[in-house]
Amino acid sequence: MRKNMMKGQMRNTVAAVIVAVLTSHVSLAACMDRSERAADKIRFVQSNLMVGAIQCRAHGDFRSLYNNFVTLNKQELRASYSNLAIFLKTNRKAPIDRYLVKQANVISASSHSTDGFCQKMIEVAKAASTGTPPVELLSKLPIPYQSDHETCTELASVKQTH
Repeated sequence: MRKNMMKGQMRNTVAAVIVAVLTSHVSLAACMDRSERAADKIRFVQSNLMVGAIQCRAHGDFRSLYNNFVTLNKQELRASYSNLAIFLKTNRKAPIDRYLVKQANVISASSHSTDGFCQKMIEVAKAASTGTPPVELLSKLPIPYQSDHETCTELASVKQTH
């Protein structure tokens, strides 16, 4: 009987170790590295400007400001789209288009409860249309950047402290 108990405990211990290893691997795989995080931030800025262009038409020529931003940042927007699409596909997340639509919907819903959204977005759009890099615009957005994905370096340092 004691031998059977020890076998049962050993199986439970081995199972717990396997689950821990698999879980930590999944967590690390789903985290964003620096380039993926940068791509996500760039797309977040672009989504904010797109939502602003749609919702804030009455606050000036937002559409042309947005179009200038896209023209000036075409290469960076394409690269960030590709980088983010690869991350999402590799980690079995939503396809990029669904991810970006969800992001735009969250921004749109948040904009309705954000005081002065259009006034703030027109200022961001003016800066964006004159060549301010997208990452620098992030801190000026009325809707703060947020992500469901941890940064790999943050996740690794948390694991090291435990």
